[in-house]
Amino acid sequence: MDRIAAMRSFLRAVDTGSFTEVAREGNTTQPTVSKQIAALEAHLGVQLLVRTTRSLSVTEEGARYYEAAKAALDGLEAAEAAARGSKSPEGLLRIGCPVSFGQVQLVPRLPAFLSRFPALSVDLAMSDAFLDPVEQGVDLVIRLGALKDSRLMARSVGSARRVTVASPAYVEAFGRPGRPEDLARHDCVLYTRLTSGSEWPYAGPDGTAPAVRVRGRVRADNSVAMLGAVLAGLGVGLMPLWLAGDDLRRGRLLCLLEDYEPQALPIHIVSPPRRFAPPKVTAFVDYIARAFRQDPHLSG
Repeated sequence: MDRIAAMRSFLRAVDTGSFTEVAREGNTTQPTVSKQIAALEAHLGVQLLVRTTRSLSVTEEGARYYEAAKAALDGLEAAEAAARGSKSPEGLLRIGCPVSFGQVQLVPRLPAFLSRFPALSVDLAMSDAFLDPVEQGVDLVIRLGALKDSRLMARSVGSARRVTVASPAYVEAFGRPGRPEDLARHDCVLYTRLTSGSEWPYAGPDGTAPAVRVRGRVRADNSVAMLGAVLAGLGVGLMPLWLAGDDLRRGRLLCLLEDYEPQALPIHIVSPPRRFAPPKVTAFVDYIARAFRQDPHLSG
């Protein structure tokens, strides 16, 4: 039995609740994963998991072993990194992030990152759905907005400025709001994954203004779809400057409420809780934090 491989399979089985998912991640078969964990249980002389046809749950002994095995594997990775000394980080780095942010902000920065670390490769999991790095089996996730999960390790790497925008056709037909409270009389395109929901927070010349509750006939759970709806004249949109910037420069969008800047979206990189961050994770987080600090759209 490859004990380390069996430990890794057990940890992922607990994280995902599925032998099938562990097999998919490891490019192997479900029976192989089952045999690995059965061999580990036989070696330890305890039952780690309770299996049924529909569920997978961890036993009390399995829960204790999970914490100890996770710490042991983290320590092993740190020991290997220390032994390599100044050797460049290597291996596969799995990154989760929102779709449009990945396309616009992350992918263009990958060539320089991979050129600097030639022994690394990257696997991108891009989705506008909520990504949990533990459940998804990724090394880290880039999140925009307020954090709610205290289980995860998090590092602030930037802050995305936002703007209020509408198409010229919409402004011509319905007018231009002068103050945030005027938005209550306008159709707004709502992004359903916004952590503040239908409340848009603004900061005016005299400080923070009350959040404005908006409404609209179009809602979207994808920022690209939201942008498309605003471009089509379906309402006013609140979106990151990095998403709207090109259309603003080309005149396809107009910036509204310029004296009332929406509160910026914090940007964090979150990762599974662990005592030692793998060198590949540290290298990426440091690289992205420096890159975002130099971008005015992401540093304020």
